[in-house]
Amino acid sequence: MVCLLLVVLLAIAGLAVDFGYAYEQRRQVQNSADAAALGAAQDLPDLATTEGDAKSLSLTNLPHGSFAWPTCTDSSSLGVNAADTACVSFDTSFTRVRVRLPQQTFPTFFGRMIGVNSTSTWAAATARVVGAGFASIVPFALFSGFTAGLACMKQGPSGHRIATCDDPTTGNFNLLDITQYGNATLNTPQRCGQSFQRARVIDNIAIGADHMFTVYNGAELDDGCGQPGPNTLPPRTGNDVSAFDTGLVHGVSTDTSDGGGARLIRGQYPKAQVLGTSLDNKPLWEFIPEQTLTNVPTSCQRATFDSLIATTPGPQQQAVLQGALEQCVSDYEAGNYTGVVFGAKTDPFGK
Repeated sequence: MVCLLLVVLLAIAGLAVDFGYAYEQRRQVQNSADAAALGAAQDLPDLATTEGDAKSLSLTNLPHGSFAWPTCTDSSSLGVNAADTACVSFDTSFTRVRVRLPQQTFPTFFGRMIGVNSTSTWAAATARVVGAGFASIVPFALFSGFTAGLACMKQGPSGHRIATCDDPTTGNFNLLDITQYGNATLNTPQRCGQSFQRARVIDNIAIGADHMFTVYNGAELDDGCGQPGPNTLPPRTGNDVSAFDTGLVHGVSTDTSDGGGARLIRGQYPKAQVLGTSLDNKPLWEFIPEQTLTNVPTSCQRATFDSLIATTPGPQQQAVLQGALEQCVSDYEAGNYTGVVFGAKTDPFGK
């Protein structure tokens, strides 16, 4: 009986060791998937680099694993698969990446005694970047002068652009028509084509662009649905003052895709009654960070405005600070500064 019980106890102990080892390997595989997704997300919307980093980080964090990427499948793909595998996928706005590690197999130690030679597991992780929305582009265009080389957006038929600003332009109406890719985080739908211009303008003003952009490097990437990291934006055709008003001031929950209403009503800042609506009334200077800014004139430093607040009587503060803001803008333009002035956290949702 002792011998029989000893065999049973040893078998149970062996299985406990194998199960513990399998659990530890499962945790390592999940950690590897987490690291791969988090690291790769930093390269969005560059899909090729994102895919490469996801694979590289997976191999680095799980060096003895098996990575059969071409044959790997993922039933929970985000919708846009990487070029070489379905187990690295992106959402349609290219702001999320999902990494699903191929099946990993590990040998057992004692399980072989009962015919169990190996265990297998897999893991997946999703990471996102949140540069879109309130930290992204809004559809307002300002004319910067022909000599700057940045003002000509369109000439002739819709969608045509020119490389220089030495020709007349037509069709610019000061609003940009940023297409919507469909962003699950921001609750925006995918809207392409001319039929959705008005709805897009309202959302773009109230929410912000729902996808990421790249810097123009000499090659134009159109802002068309499904184009990762566009660097050119088409102008809005036609003057739509009501869409501007709806997106900025008077829009209610049903006017915007995320149910948040107009941009200036959704913040948690102090309010003021303007145009019959309670709008955000946070002073512009409060968006200057509480630190010394580089490549920014002294008149634009937060300390300048803090000092004025401390020394100016309450009834005079509005006029004095308005003058100080005008001086800041004037000095910044005259001195050809390039530092960011209003860079404080401005997300009204506090995220």
